Amino acid sequence: MSPSLPSFLRRRLLLHEARRALLGGEPEAALERLADPCLALSDEALRLRERVVDVVCREAARAAAEGRQEEAERLLARAEREDPERARQWRRRLDGESGPASEDERSRSDVRSSARLAMGELLAQMRRESADAPPSAPAPLPAAAPANAVLPGPTPGRRPLRFHLAVDDAGDYIAIGGDEVVIGHRSAERADLPILGDIDAVHARILRSESFHGGPAWMIQPAQEHVVRVEGAEVSEGGAALIDGALVELSPQVSLRFRLPDPGSCSALLEFQGGVECEGANRVLLFAQGPAGRVRTGRRTDRHMVVRSEASELHLELNGDRLRCVSPAGLRRSGSDAPAPEVEVELPPVAPLSITVGERVAGRPPFGITLRAATVRGSGEWR
Repeated sequence: MSPSLPSFLRRRLLLHEARRALLGGEPEAALERLADPCLALSDEALRLRERVVDVVCREAARAAAEGRQEEAERLLARAEREDPERARQWRRRLDGESGPASEDERSRSDVRSSARLAMGELLAQMRRESADAPPSAPAPLPAAAPANAVLPGPTPGRRPLRFHLAVDDAGDYIAIGGDEVVIGHRSAERADLPILGDIDAVHARILRSESFHGGPAWMIQPAQEHVVRVEGAEVSEGGAALIDGALVELSPQVSLRFRLPDPGSCSALLEFQGGVECEGANRVLLFAQGPAGRVRTGRRTDRHMVVRSEASELHLELNGDRLRCVSPAGLRRSGSDAPAPEVEVELPPVAPLSITVGERVAGRPPFGITLRAATVRGSGEWR
């Protein structure tokens, strides 16, 4: 790489190359890019490094489950150079599962079964522990799609839950709850994300999948023979992984940035680029169900919705067709004077509903959110 590049361009190029390496299934190459001294003070590089280390540790777990102990040790040692505490967490659990056992339990099939169980427990534990972790805590989400990820097939007639969410200080969002979201032109009934732009009626779909070694992952899959690019690389028919910060190009005029800002949440954020909007909003929240998909507002940059208000800590959790809202400052629904620590809303709301966070401070506008139903769309088929 040319040393004459300005530092900001060098940082951008290194981050781009690291993401490409991770998407290409080469996490160790990604770590080499991220080790460059010019990225030492980059928060974006730190978040990406945490995710890459997590992928390396999962590769080590897979190697251990398959009996490739030398490879597992090599990968854990590589992860330990980047994040010693994270690597030790995995090593302790793996060592605990490989302790004394009966002769029958030493068979290859039982060893694999035990390792799989341990990794499943560890992934669940890490997601729980990281929910309240600071930005520097290890990220529980995978940076790239694992080799054994399950890509769901088309689901005709099944539509995700959709609603509008307006957040004081942060703006408007389209919120979607579901594991499959179709992106298309505004004229298409099938589009869950209808966009007025140079894209086809049904252009692509974003899917959330689960795998044992990789945990939860988001992917994008083009429809028919439409062109979709992730970080400049054309996506094949089988789809491509989406990692934090990845640039997705649907056409020369329509692109979006994929974000996983909160290490403690499986929910994703889409940020449309260049003035592109979806039903009046330029950002989309892709909710994962339950506590693992909790979305938080706040002043910190590792929040899905960053706001300036001091009394702005609000947690949103989607459970089926109900949205649970929680804040230590207390919440008030529109039309109610009594504050409560949490409020539950049935979705989609039949009428616009406002929720205020905390007490109103003299001289300052109240902070809150407003929910309303999104446009009802048809039930066309994925093609």
